Amino acid sequence: MRPGYSRRFFALLIDVIVLSVPLFCLGFAFYDFFVSLGDYGRLFGVALGLLYFGILNSAVGGGQTFGKRLLGLRVVRLDGEALSPGASFLRAAILIVPFQLNGLEIPVNDSSPILLLAISLILFAGLLGVVYYYIFNRDNRRVLHDFAVGSIVIACDAGYEENRPLRKESWHIHAGYAMLILFVVAVGVNNLTRVPVQSLTKRLGAVQASVMSFDEVRYASVYSGISTEDSNAVGDISIALQSNVPPAELKEKLPAIYARLVGDAPFILQTRRLSFTIVRGFDLGFARITETDQARKTIGEWELERRRK
Repeated sequence: MRPGYSRRFFALLIDVIVLSVPLFCLGFAFYDFFVSLGDYGRLFGVALGLLYFGILNSAVGGGQTFGKRLLGLRVVRLDGEALSPGASFLRAAILIVPFQLNGLEIPVNDSSPILLLAISLILFAGLLGVVYYYIFNRDNRRVLHDFAVGSIVIACDAGYEENRPLRKESWHIHAGYAMLILFVVAVGVNNLTRVPVQSLTKRLGAVQASVMSFDEVRYASVYSGISTEDSNAVGDISIALQSNVPPAELKEKLPAIYARLVGDAPFILQTRRLSFTIVRGFDLGFARITETDQARKTIGEWELERRRK
């Protein structure tokens, strides 16, 4: 009997909860420290996740994490033997790393569009590799990290012969996955050739540098409605501020931030609307908590406030 999707999903959910508890405790105990780390805090979650899945899914842990043990599942090689620690750690990395790349802080410069495309491809390929094969590889539910190390998840309440794949996966399944990845690459490359990269990144980089010149701002992500067809056409701009201070305190400084923006990036006056999202909290991969606040106004409204100051 090969375990179905729901059984594996709930086993993974249990494992995520098990990992999140100590990370939340660590995050609250050293809150300010982990806030200052920003995305680098995810390394703690990645390290703990690799140790947890890498050890327990290997021969050392009997091929069972706590979630798998509770739901009667085990990871083995295709020949029925336990995974070596090295293979198990690789399997865990292929599963964990793409999830941790989501929302990664990327400095705005001429190379950032290419870097963003590369990260997006890894993220998409990893997430799709799980979902796609779960849906279409119905014979044995092997997914991307299983193919990489030659593993399979079996039900402990059945013998290996009953769990063994009935046949090798159809090449059509792998071809479909490859075509989806190629489609994503083609779309990304097409967008890069259409976007006026140097003009766009120069503008967004000026905005990012101006905002991050304030000590209260740890990091700033800039999102723009600038047209990919015409670099002179400017739409809305949204700025996500990673704050070193409570959001309400930084919100009081937004008029000063806007005033400096006008001097450092005067094109901001051509936009229709400028939005700020203020975020403060820690992100340890499997444990994340944030405080947020927002301010969304038209440029005319920001100008009125600036002149009153």
